Amino acid sequence: MDYLLVFAHKKEAEAFFANMHFTKVHSLPLELYCHSNFLLFITGMGETQIKKKMAELITSLPLPPLIVNLGFSGSLEQTGTLQDLGNVHSIRSAVRYIDDENTEHIDLDLPETLDFPPKVCITVSDPIMGQEQKEDLFYEADLVDMELFPLAKIARENSCSIYSLKVISDLADGKTSLAEIRKAAPLLSERLWAAFKILISSL
Repeated sequence: MDYLLVFAHKKEAEAFFANMHFTKVHSLPLELYCHSNFLLFITGMGETQIKKKMAELITSLPLPPLIVNLGFSGSLEQTGTLQDLGNVHSIRSAVRYIDDENTEHIDLDLPETLDFPPKVCITVSDPIMGQEQKEDLFYEADLVDMELFPLAKIARENSCSIYSLKVISDLADGKTSLAEIRKAAPLLSERLWAAFKILISSL
């Protein structure tokens, strides 16, 4: 396998299942699927889950040389509006929030030809629930998620290239309900799929 596509939730990957016809890898007790030279892996949400599932995967098979993280993210932009929802960005740097005075950074791979605005994404342990939390993180990053940093760290530790595409699903202010994100998920997944095709053609 040449590519490992990593999603936190199956809803994020809906368009990929529809267009690439992945089949379940039944030989492993993981939510792992294959199609041609692609593996698609659903890890679940959060740093602990990413570490656990990736460790299980690594003990079962060699990691492909190229990892692509795809998923939904919240926008930390102070001037963000509802019109930003559905916009796709490539990620140039993953950040881990430790506390108000400490963060850790990992640079990601970024094709020069990719026509999506490069952003910084910060990984947090819990969902952002209000404007005050959002403002604190804005000074560190443009987007927020709960998975990218530990995945990027694992990729680098295993000498893998790592790319990431994130689609904005909410404004990271606690005002968008999970039900609203689930309702928008098919469209958001389609946006990721369209961006992914451009990414793969540029590599």
